[in-house]
Amino acid sequence: MRRLIFAGAIALVATVGLAGPALAGTSSENFTFTYDRAYGHNGLSQPYAGPTTTGQSYGTGVAIDPSDPSQKVYTLVEANPNVGMGGPRGAFPASSRTIPPSSTPASYLGPYSVVRRSRHGTIDTTFGANGYVSAFTTSTDTSYKFTSLCLDPGTANIVVVGQETTSGGPVGVVERLIPPASGSGTATLDTTFNPGGPTPGIVTIATPSGHNSPTLYGCSVVDEGAGHSGAILVGGVDDAASSSLVLVGKISSSGSFDTVFGTNGIAEYPVDSVNGSGTSASITNVSLSGAHSDFPDVILSGFSFTKGTKAGSAAKATALTVAVNDRTGALDTNVNGTGELINPNYGEAVLGRVDSTHNGHNGGTASDLYIVYGTAGTYAAAFVDYPITGGVPDIANPTTTQTGTFTVPSDFASMQGFTFDSHGQILVSGDTSSNQEMLTAIGGSKALGY
Repeated sequence: MRRLIFAGAIALVATVGLAGPALAGTSSENFTFTYDRAYGHNGLSQPYAGPTTTGQSYGTGVAIDPSDPSQKVYTLVEANPNVGMGGPRGAFPASSRTIPPSSTPASYLGPYSVVRRSRHGTIDTTFGANGYVSAFTTSTDTSYKFTSLCLDPGTANIVVVGQETTSGGPVGVVERLIPPASGSGTATLDTTFNPGGPTPGIVTIATPSGHNSPTLYGCSVVDEGAGHSGAILVGGVDDAASSSLVLVGKISSSGSFDTVFGTNGIAEYPVDSVNGSGTSASITNVSLSGAHSDFPDVILSGFSFTKGTKAGSAAKATALTVAVNDRTGALDTNVNGTGELINPNYGEAVLGRVDSTHNGHNGGTASDLYIVYGTAGTYAAAFVDYPITGGVPDIANPTTTQTGTFTVPSDFASMQGFTFDSHGQILVSGDTSSNQEMLTAIGGSKALGY
C-alpha cells in the first residue's frame, strides 16, 4: 500500500469540468468520470479528523453493503500517511499533494479507525463515538498494517484485512469485528470467528510454499441472507525481491479455511505480464460475482509492474484482472484462456464487477464483466463492458469501450479506497490538503449499480 506513486500508475486530475458527454443507447448510458458536485459539500464528504494529537487522518479502504437500502458507507482510516515510492495499491494522487514524495515514510501507519457516513457524505454520529470506532483492540499494535475492509451483508459485521509482522515473519491477517453500540469508541473482535485460534476473531495466512511475505489488499463476503455470516474471500500478493504471486484465500464463516478451495484454503498464482510490465503485481480491489451464478468468480483488479532487478526507466504498470473460481480457487480459464487478463492499453484495472440476474444471490446468468481502467500519464480512464455468454466473457469483443477523464475536487489530494454505490457511482476515500480523510463521488455508469 503506497500513497504517492511512481510513473506508470494513474493519477486523477484535480480540475472541475465534464469528463465528456453522457452516452446514451448503450449499457454505459450515463457513463462519466466527472465528480458529483452535489455530493457532500461541492463534491467532498464531511471530513474526519482522527482522534490523535495531530488530528490527521488518511483514507484507505471503503465499503458499502449492496443490500443496505440506506447505502451507509464505511471507510478504513489510518493516522499517518504512507508516502513510500513504488508498489502502490490503488493509490491515485491528484495534482496537489499533502505530503511530498521525498518525505520519510512513517514506521507505523496507525492507529486505525472505521468511520461511517450516510450516502450523502455526512458522518453518522449514531455509529460508535460520534461516527467512528477504533478498528479493534489491537489498533495501536505496530505489528499490524491494515489496508482495506468489507462488510458481511448477513450480520453487518466488519472485516478488516492487511498484514501482521510476527516473530516467524509476515502473515496476511483477517479480522472480523462487531460494531459497537452508539457511544462506544471501540469495535470488538468477533470471538465466534476462529474461536480456537491464538486470538479468537483473527485468522492469519502464511505461505510456506510461496514467497512467505503475504499482504491482503481486499476482501468480499458471500451473502448468505439476514442473520447468517458468510464465507470471506480475500485477495492480495505474496512478494519477493523482484516478483510477486497473486494470493487468494477462502475462509468459512466460522473462521476455518475452506479446504476445497486451493490448497487448504489458499491459492497462489504467478503473474502474467506483457509489454514491459514485470512479474510483480499489486491488487486494487476484490469483488465477488455471485456464489450461485454461472460465473462464480472472485475478481481481483490491479496491475502488474516491474521492480527490483527488473525495474528501470522503461518500467511501467499494466492493467491486470484475475478471475478465480470462488469454490475451487482455480484460475477461471474461461477468462482470456488463462484466468488473467493483461490489458497493455491501460495502467491499472481500478474496479471490476460482474452483472448477474438477481445479483447472483439465488442463482442467475452472468451477462457482463465490467472493468474500470485507468491510463498511465494521460489521466484518461475507460469503462469497458465484456459480454458474458455461458459463463465465458468475450474479451476480444467488448460491447462498450468508453473513455473519459478522472476528475476530482480541487482540494482532493490522494486516494486509495474505491467501491461502487447502488447508482453505479465510484466512491473514493482519500484526503485533502487539510490532512483529513474525506470521500468524493465520481460518476461511473448505471451498469455498475446494484
